[in-house]
Amino acid sequence: MLRRAFCHLSGCVLLLFGVLTHANDFRVLYAEEIDLPVAVQAGPNLATAKPQLAPAVSIAAYGRQFDLQLESNDALVRTAPTVLAGKSLFRGTIAGMPGSWIRMTASDGEVHGAIWDGTDYYIVAPASQVQPHMDSAPGLRPDATMIYRLSDTVGGVSGGSCTVVEGATERGAALTQYLSMVRELKSAASAAAAGIPLQIEVALLGDKEFAAAYPDAQAAMLARINIVDGIFTQQVGVSIIPTDFVVSDGADSPLIATAAPTLLEQVSTLRRSTDAVRARGLAHLLTGKGLDGSTVGIAYIDALCSEQYGVSLSEAWSDAGLAALIIAHELGHNFGAPHDGEAGSACSDTPDSYLMAPALNFSSTFSSCSRQQMATKIAAASCIVPLRIADAAVDVSNVQGYVGEIFELPVNVRSVGELTARNMSVTVDLPSFAIDSAQMEGGSCSISGIGVTCQLSELAPGEARRMTVRASSAFIRNYPVNVRLQSATDRNAVNNNAEVRIAIGTAADIRITSAPASIGGMVRTPFDFSLNLESTGVRTARNVEARFFIEEALQIVAATPSEGSCSIQDNVVLNCTFGDLPVGSTRRIDLTARATEVRVSQYGSVEVTADNDAEAENNRHYFPIRINPERDLQLDIPTKYFDVGIDTPFDVPVILRSAGTQATSPAVVTFGPGPGTEFTFDSVGTQGGMCSLGGGTVVCNMDAIEAGGTRTITLRLRAPSRGQFYTNVTATSAGDDAIGNNESQINAVAWFDTDLELNTTSGGSYFPYAGVRSQSTARLRSWGLTGASNFTVTATFPSQFTILAASLDGGSCTIEGQSARCVRTTALARNTDAFLRVDTTASQVGTFTASVTADVPGDGATFNNQIAWQYQVREGQDVRLSGPTSGNTTVGTATSLDLTVATGNHYVDQVVVDLAPLGQGGVYESATVNGGSCVSPALHALRCYLTTMQANTTKTITVRFSAAYMTPLTLHAIVSGQFDVITTNNEVIVPITVADRQGDASVQAQASTVAGDSGKTLSLPTVSITTTDPVDDAKVRLSIDDRFATVRSATAAGGTCSFSTTVIECLLGTVERNTTHTIAVTLTTKQAGSFQTTATLTARNDSNPANNSAVVSVTVRDLPPPTSPPSDPGKSGGGGGGSTTPLSIALLLSILYARRRYGLRISRSARGCRES
Repeated sequence: MLRRAFCHLSGCVLLLFGVLTHANDFRVLYAEEIDLPVAVQAGPNLATAKPQLAPAVSIAAYGRQFDLQLESNDALVRTAPTVLAGKSLFRGTIAGMPGSWIRMTASDGEVHGAIWDGTDYYIVAPASQVQPHMDSAPGLRPDATMIYRLSDTVGGVSGGSCTVVEGATERGAALTQYLSMVRELKSAASAAAAGIPLQIEVALLGDKEFAAAYPDAQAAMLARINIVDGIFTQQVGVSIIPTDFVVSDGADSPLIATAAPTLLEQVSTLRRSTDAVRARGLAHLLTGKGLDGSTVGIAYIDALCSEQYGVSLSEAWSDAGLAALIIAHELGHNFGAPHDGEAGSACSDTPDSYLMAPALNFSSTFSSCSRQQMATKIAAASCIVPLRIADAAVDVSNVQGYVGEIFELPVNVRSVGELTARNMSVTVDLPSFAIDSAQMEGGSCSISGIGVTCQLSELAPGEARRMTVRASSAFIRNYPVNVRLQSATDRNAVNNNAEVRIAIGTAADIRITSAPASIGGMVRTPFDFSLNLESTGVRTARNVEARFFIEEALQIVAATPSEGSCSIQDNVVLNCTFGDLPVGSTRRIDLTARATEVRVSQYGSVEVTADNDAEAENNRHYFPIRINPERDLQLDIPTKYFDVGIDTPFDVPVILRSAGTQATSPAVVTFGPGPGTEFTFDSVGTQGGMCSLGGGTVVCNMDAIEAGGTRTITLRLRAPSRGQFYTNVTATSAGDDAIGNNESQINAVAWFDTDLELNTTSGGSYFPYAGVRSQSTARLRSWGLTGASNFTVTATFPSQFTILAASLDGGSCTIEGQSARCVRTTALARNTDAFLRVDTTASQVGTFTASVTADVPGDGATFNNQIAWQYQVREGQDVRLSGPTSGNTTVGTATSLDLTVATGNHYVDQVVVDLAPLGQGGVYESATVNGGSCVSPALHALRCYLTTMQANTTKTITVRFSAAYMTPLTLHAIVSGQFDVITTNNEVIVPITVADRQGDASVQAQASTVAGDSGKTLSLPTVSITTTDPVDDAKVRLSIDDRFATVRSATAAGGTCSFSTTVIECLLGTVERNTTHTIAVTLTTKQAGSFQTTATLTARNDSNPANNSAVVSVTVRDLPPPTSPPSDPGKSGGGGGGSTTPLSIALLLSILYARRRYGLRISRSARGCRES
C-alpha cells in the first residue's frame, strides 16, 4: 500500500497511484516449438535489411492449426521511422476467428509477439527467453521460436494494490490552449461517435539499467508497445502511437530511484522538463531496475494529457508478452481505469478476472467496467485525436448488365486518411465472367483467368482514382463480386473490402399468350384461335421466329400473321418469321384448326426465339385444346378393386353411357381373361341387350343408347383360391368418336379369413461379433380378412448362443433355455405388422442358424409361418482401458498414475485416449506413453495418440498430475479405436482423494525479555515466523495484559494485522518453503509490573505444533523523577534561550524537510506535529 501527502501553496487535491506488485517466481508449465520462419528483405545496405514474415502462415500448436493472416504494422511508428532499421512490426488476425488479433515484432532473427484467439492469450518468444522459466525443456535450440499460453504459467505478478493519495493538479492553462483543447474535444468526440479510430501519442523512456539489459533497447521497446497497441486498438478503440524512444543511459540520468513512487516522480520531472516528451499524451518508463519490495509497475490514475501526472512505469520483464500486459495495466490506470473487484473502486462489483485486477491473472482483456471508465476519460481528453493514418477505401455500386453485352464495373479508390496511402492493389474477383479490359487512373492493371488486379503507387489525402473493369456474361445471373484493397501503409482495414452485385438480365424478352381462354370445338368441325407475341425487354428483339406444334389428331387449316410470314408443314407444324420487334411491339397469328378424332388429352405448343432473348422460361407456351365428340360410348365400372373371401360370390356393376350429342350405334361388350388368374363367372344380367357365357368369356350385345342415356350390366364373380384375379372389359360401337374411354379392368384379391405371415427384416442374415450383443428381428404381417389373435411365436437358437432379451409388439415373452417364446392374445388387424425382437450374444466364431415359427389358430396359409435367421459370427477388434480404482495425492505434489491400454486378438488402428479435466484445482503436469505422444487439445485436458496397436499388446500411459486445493478430483479417461466393437471396456473413472500438504512453521522472538518505563512506547522483540515446509492459512496471535500496557501498533511483513488494546491477530496466508515473515508490535506502557505474552502460530497444515509459540517477558518500570539541570554560568537569564545542540539542529532540519516534502505543519498543540 502507498499513502503519501503532497501539498503546494495552492492547497491539497487528490492524486491516484496504481501499484502492481509481484511475489512469486514465474514458471512456464508448458510450451511448444513452432515454425515461424523469418526472411530478410534486402535493402541498400546491411543496416536497412528488413526481416519479413509471410502474409499467410500456418503454425501447428496445442493440437490445432493457427492460420495467421499478417500485414505490416510499421506505420505504428511513422513519426520515428528510423527506429525500424533492421526491425519489422506486424499485425493481423487468425483466419476464421472473428475478434482475434495478432501482434508480432521481428528483429535480429527473433520473433516476439502475442496472439489472442478470443479465448486464450498466447505469447510468442525465442526459446532463449522461455527455457529458463521451464522446469524441463531438453533439446531446445536456442534460436527456436516458442509459443505458450498465459494460462499455462504460474507465479510472476500477483498481489497488486492501488491507493488514493493526496496531491496537486496542474493549474491555469492559457486561453488559447483552452480553446484549442475544446476544438480537439469536439473533434475527438465526433470521431468516437462516428466510429473513427482514435490515437494517443506515447513517449517511451528507458533507463540505463534497461539499456544494459537490452543492447537493442529500441527493439525491446517496439516488441512490447506493438502488443500493447493490439490490446488498446481492439478493445478500447485507441491506438497507442509510440513517438519517442528516449533512453537515459548516461551518468547524469535523473532516473535513479528504486522506490517506485520516487522513480515515478522522477519520470514526471523528466516529462515536464523535456519538450518532446511533455508534448505527448503520456510517457511510460521501462526500467531495468529491480524496484523495491514487490512492485513491478506504478501509474497515476486518470492522468491523460497531464504534463505532470501523465506518466507510468513498469519493470522490463524479459518476455515481451508478459511485459506488455503490465504496461497495458499501467496505461489503463492513466486512462482512468481503477482496479476491478477492489472495495471502494468504481469497478468493485467486477470479478477480478480481467486485465485491471489487482494481480496479473493471465487475462489480456479489459472488463466492461474498465472500458466504461476509460470511455468517459477518452471523450474528454484533448490529446486523444482521430488516428492520423493512411487510410485507403473502396466503394462500388451494383451493376446491371445484359447477356452478351459488355458492361462496366467502376471501382472508386479514395484516400480518406490524413497520410498518403502507398503501394495499393485492388483486386476484383470475376470467376464467371469474360473480362474484356481493365484500367486504373494513374495506375496499371493485369487480368488473370478469374479476376483483375490493379496497382496504384500512392494516393494523397482527399484524392480519388477510378478503376474500370469491362466484362460480359453469356448467362442470366445475379452474382456477388468481391472487391479487395490492400496497402502496405493502410491502418484501417474496415473499409478495404466491398461486395457488389452484378445482375445480368436478358436484353430482349418475348412473351407468348393464346386466346381465347378455352380453345377447341366439335370433332371434324374447324375452330379458330390466335397466338400473341409481345416484346417486353429493354432492347429490340432481333430475328424473332415462332414455331407452333399441334398433335396428329389435329390439323392446321390456315394461319395468318399480323406481320411477317408463316408456313404450314404436314398440317401439324407452323413456322413463322417476324424480323426485329422493337420494345413494346406485338405480333398476332390467327389460326384455324380441325380435329379428326377425340382423344383424352390434346395440346398445342408454341416456342419463340430471338437472337438476344436469353430468358427461356417464358419463350414456350402450352395450351389445352378440347374437342367434343358427336357419338361417344363410355365404359364406367364404379368399383374396380375388391378384397374378397376365397370362393365367395360378389357382384360387379358395369355402366355404359352415351356421352356424345347423338345416340350411339349398337355396342358389343366383352369380358375376357385378365393377365393373371381368371375369375369364375357365376351369372350375368343386363338391361337393353343380351349376354352369353362360355369358355371363361362373357359377350353382351347391347342396343343403341340415346344421347345422355345409360345401360347396366351386372356380373357375379367368384375367386376360387387365394391370390389376385383380373378380367378385362372392352366396349365397341360403330361411329364412336372417342375410343379412349372404351376399356377397363376388374381386379380382386382373395384372402383367407386368418393368415399370419412371418418374414425376415434384413434378408435374414446377420454378422455379429463374438461376445457382442446383437439383435435379430422378424416381421409378422396379418393378411387375413378377420385378423390374427392368440398366436405364439417361438425363436430357437443353437447352443453357442445366449438369449439376453426378447419382445413381441402387443405380446409377452419368456426365455426358456435356447428358445424365446412370445404370445399375443389381442388381434393383429388386417394389413398391420408386429415385430419380434431377440437380443443374443454368441460365444463362438462360426456359421449358425436359428429358427422362428408361428402357431396361429385358424391360419389358412401355414406355409408362410416359418423363417430362419442365418448368423456369420465374427471375431471383432477390441481395445480396452484399465486403471486403478482410486488414487491419492497431496496438495502441491505431483503424483503419477498408470493407465493400461490393451488389444484383443486383432490389431486396432487410430487408438486415442482422451482424459477429461480433473476438476477444480487439478492440473495435468505431463503424460507419457511408450510408442505414442500426448498433447493438450483444450484447457486442462489431455489426448494421447497411440496410433496402431498390434494384436494382444499393451501400452502404459503414465499421467502426472497435481492438485492446488483439498478438493476431490476425478480422472476420467476414454479409449477409442477404429472398428472397436466392444465399447463396454473403454472407460476408466478414478476418484482421487486430495490430502493437505504437510507443512512446518516455527515462531521465534528476537529476545525473550524486554523492559521499558511506564507511560512510554515500548517495542516488543521482533517475532519471526520461519517455514521449512510451506503452510497455508497461517495466523499469529498475541495477548497483552492491559494492567501494564496496551497495543499501540502491529504490522506484519507479508501479511496484515488487526488489534485491540489487548489482542493482536496477524494473518499471513500461505507461507512458502524456507520463508521468514516478521511481526513488529509496539505497546504503550502503563503502571509498573511484569507480564508474559505468547506469540502463538496456527496454520491449517502445520504438522509440527511443538515449535508454534514463543514467550516474551515484559517488565514495566516506574519512570524516575527528573533531575534539575546544572546552571550555565556563561548565560544570563531572560529571553528563554538555551543552547542549540546537534540533536535539536537535526530535529529542526528533519521537520523543515518533512514540511517541504510531505506537507507537515508545526502546531502549537500538545500533540506536536500533525500530518496535513
